[in-house]
Amino acid sequence: MLALTGATGFVGGAIRRRLAGDGAAVRLLTRADMPVSDNETVVAVGDFMAAGCDFAGALAGVSTVVHAAAANAAAASDDDAAFQAANVDVTARLADAAARAGVGRIVLLSSIKARGERSHPERPLKADEPPEPEDAYGRSKLGAERVLREACERHGIEGIALRAPLVYGPGVTGNFRLLLALAGSGMPLPFGAIRNRRSLIHVDNLADAVVRAATAPFPGAARPAFAIYQVKDDVDPSTPELLRGLAAGLGRRPVLLPVPAGPMFALARALGRAGQADRLLGSLVLDDAPFRRDFGWRPPVSQADGLAETARWFRDLRRAGGRR
Repeated sequence: MLALTGATGFVGGAIRRRLAGDGAAVRLLTRADMPVSDNETVVAVGDFMAAGCDFAGALAGVSTVVHAAAANAAAASDDDAAFQAANVDVTARLADAAARAGVGRIVLLSSIKARGERSHPERPLKADEPPEPEDAYGRSKLGAERVLREACERHGIEGIALRAPLVYGPGVTGNFRLLLALAGSGMPLPFGAIRNRRSLIHVDNLADAVVRAATAPFPGAARPAFAIYQVKDDVDPSTPELLRGLAAGLGRRPVLLPVPAGPMFALARALGRAGQADRLLGSLVLDDAPFRRDFGWRPPVSQADGLAETARWFRDLRRAGGRR
């Protein structure tokens, strides 16, 4: 039996669908009751941050926990205390409850923001290098990894943290939806001279990697064990390549003006938008070779197909005049 938190979220929902496709027995740990399908049960434990939240009782008979619930980076706040409570404290309590219930493995959905925000285009960030998170969300995901490691080592549980870059796919929100709007705007965009690289992952690729981490034999003979891995698509596109791919799916041909990155960075800093400029102009490339090697994993969805699918979803959404 596998237990899943965060099943109503963007990524958690994809993990749930992936598990349903396998016919796996899944227990959904939720804040409130919800409808379930075949092979699923639900345990409404209430507010995950409440002192009375009974994770241990909900995990009886569970062998593996996938923890995908979190306060995410799209939250308007940069409040360390709020992210600490949602992402670190809940992970610590869930891990301790899992130990009391006899769970054998915990998989944590983490973020590349726990490692850092930028890389050289040709030198990917490695999971075992010193972390340098730059915001409250990144610090909280690093904190979640650390409390999970401590709990796994203390209780003899196998633990895996999977760091993901920007996640996209139908239903995406936040920064990636803004990219879709830019790609479909028809306006000239000043990104033609940008030569960066950005790792991405389609939501179904991430779900597939999470399920592989939850169900495949743990690499290495030593137990207990804890490992941090990074996962991504096969391709690390530049911003111009990404915009072209999205625009093609939207039936557009973007006009990309060759404006140098330096003046755009300077303007963004003057406007207090340095973070947004980094995400559009800078590089952030992950090294996911260890996960592919240890788990024999390859992303099942090609990036070209994933971007086209996401663009079609966004096009249809706009035509319908709705939001979902």
